[in-house]
Amino acid sequence: MTGNRWAFIQLSGALLLAASLMALNAGPVGAQALSEARKNQLTQQALAGHYQEVAPFLLPRATRGDPEIQYLLGVAYEKGKRYEEAMRWFQRAADQGHQDALFSVAYLVEKGLGVTRDPAQAFRRYLRAAETGMPEAQLKVGMLYEAGQGVEKNPQQAAQWYRKAADQGFALAQYAYGALAQAGSGMAANAAEAFRYFKQAADRGLAIAQLRASVMLESGEGVTKSIQDSVRYAQKAAAQGYDEAQLKLGLMYEEGLDGGAPQYEDAAKWYRKAAEQGNDYAQMALGTFYLLGQGVDQDYVQGYAWLDVASRNGNAEAESWLKTIVRDMSAKQIAAAQRRAIAWRKPAPQGLK
Repeated sequence: MTGNRWAFIQLSGALLLAASLMALNAGPVGAQALSEARKNQLTQQALAGHYQEVAPFLLPRATRGDPEIQYLLGVAYEKGKRYEEAMRWFQRAADQGHQDALFSVAYLVEKGLGVTRDPAQAFRRYLRAAETGMPEAQLKVGMLYEAGQGVEKNPQQAAQWYRKAADQGFALAQYAYGALAQAGSGMAANAAEAFRYFKQAADRGLAIAQLRASVMLESGEGVTKSIQDSVRYAQKAAAQGYDEAQLKLGLMYEEGLDGGAPQYEDAAKWYRKAAEQGNDYAQMALGTFYLLGQGVDQDYVQGYAWLDVASRNGNAEAESWLKTIVRDMSAKQIAAAQRRAIAWRKPAPQGLK
């Protein structure tokens, strides 16, 4: 459960549209105000990429120089994969300092959509947006500094930009800053500081931060040890479907909470939830539970099936178990288990790694 798991997140080029809605309502001088239903319809059409439907209405307002309308028109073109037109309208809004447009221009340059891909220029564009105080852009600048993409790698600068966004209450940045503080990257290692920022992000509902807070509470790293709070944060993350939090709960219940007796039924419940999402370790653990009759009725066919799935997802321990148990199973049982495994087979999660 290590690594920069937050890095998988791709921030959209179209972020906030509330200001655009206000601009739509204002319209050109002398124009009739739009109903809420019409504003929402235009916004939904833009987000769906229906630029043919919104352009006739938005173009006159965008041409008059309204940056909010220019941005919304850019969103319509971007979502409709008309990237050159999107870049043109995002750039017009960005030239007037529109935050979301600044970010969107940077995104298109980074991805090479409608323009030549240029990591260095993308970094400069993100930096311009970050300097306006936009937390999403500040996080992105921190990510680029940490990875050394478009700019020389600089963990100190990464930490500074994460901190700027984190102190605005942006949960992803709070998590990212906490990860650097825990690892001692770009700053002296500080477990208490790391936990403080993980907790801030966790209390805002970020599942991966809830898991990291749980791990630290269980071990007492940077915070007073509390198994009760550790379980509580792990449960919050697990309730969001985070397979590694479900796995953690399974491990905690299997080992016994705070030195207590193992709670195999609870462990099996959480292993199953993670296993059904493709978590290979949970699949292996659930398979062994079936073999041993821990928390579930003993069933070699079920056990073999889960171990087979885990093995095919790359779990070496499951492969070892399979080699051991075949001696105690009939050919008919093995065939039934393999059929069941084929029906269950699901790739290991690729997201939060």
